[in-house]
Parts: sequence; structure tokens; C-alpha cells
Amino acid sequence: MGSTHSTKKNILYPHPIVETEYGLIEGMNVLIPKDSQKRIAKVFLGLPFAAPPLGNLRFEQQVIIIQKFAGC
Repeated sequence: MGSTHSTKKNILYPHPIVETEYGLIEGMNVLIPKDSQKRIAKVFLGLPFAAPPLGNLRFEQQVIIIQKFAGC
């Protein structure tokens, strides 16, 4: 947060798609800013790993989510 650098222009196509035991996940190829070697990172955002800590789950151990992804 607070970054003034826009990553939108650093997103490259095609997007990587990875098959896992829980389904397909689509990510982004992102050109790493200010990298003299112009390397690319494969980025996957929004992957659920635990139930949100709401209600009775607040201040308790995480409840790991094991379910199929909605897919690409």
C-alpha cells in the first residue's frame, strides 16, 4: 500500500495457469520493476488458505480450507 508505482503496465500476457489437486489457478506474469535483469515473477493472488476469523473463529486457530477452486 502507498506505492505510487503502477504495476498494470508491468503485467505481461499470456497469464500462467497452474493445475493443482484443487483445480486450475490463473496468475499473472509481472515484470519486476527496477530490475536490471528484467526478470519476470509469476504472481497468484487471492488464494484462500483459511476461513476468515469472524464470529466464533475470532482469536482462534485458523481453520484451513480444503475445497476445489472456482477455476479460471
